[in-house]
Amino acid sequence: MGPIYRITVREIFKLSYLWYINIFGLVAAETLPAFGLFHFGSSMAGVLEILQSCLFFTIFISVLTVCYTLFGKELYYKMALTLFTKPVSRTTILIAKYFALISVISVCVLTQGLWLMKQIIYLGWNVQQIILALAAIWNVFLLGGMLLSLALAFTLYIGPLAAVFLTVIATVTSFLLPETALYIASPLIPAIPWMDLNAMIYKNIPLTFKYFSSQTLYAVAYSSWMLFLCSERLKRLQF
Repeated sequence: MGPIYRITVREIFKLSYLWYINIFGLVAAETLPAFGLFHFGSSMAGVLEILQSCLFFTIFISVLTVCYTLFGKELYYKMALTLFTKPVSRTTILIAKYFALISVISVCVLTQGLWLMKQIIYLGWNVQQIILALAAIWNVFLLGGMLLSLALAFTLYIGPLAAVFLTVIATVTSFLLPETALYIASPLIPAIPWMDLNAMIYKNIPLTFKYFSSQTLYAVAYSSWMLFLCSERLKRLQF
């Protein structure tokens, strides 16, 4: 798994557009909080929502483009033929590529997160507020892993181009569904509103370890379930 992981990481870091996306996110995180302060004043929730949205947008676009370029094209344009004919299980290849993509998401979250923390420290937030901001950044990372696993599943079942559109549709749908319907659909549609801490911040509800850990467990369970579906589909594909 190690060589496949390293090769995939090198391929991803060579993608220039990925760096352009991150630069755009950094610029947005630097400038948009000024509008948040203008509209929300010193409201932590309003400013954090803007910063979190910048990070989520960067991760979301990165997931769609990298997944389509490095995984979809390999499968549906037969670029992975030599890779899948090697004496390595297809599940191992899938896991290696997934964690390579997760590593790139981690770099995006780290660079964006450090930039966001610079903004937060500049605003003079207290320790409790900084902890909430760090939890929000962690949740965006978890969302990146969930959306990546969903995009991979769509790619394997219906193709790379349709996967991009369906991933966008699933993301938007998660915000539109009522709570009960979202609970029922959560094994297939990522329950993104559950990962949003801004509602708690607006209502001044303290973040508990139980609530935070439940969000993390859900994200890990969802990603594992999607990867299982990917593995089952990959075993049946003919190359």
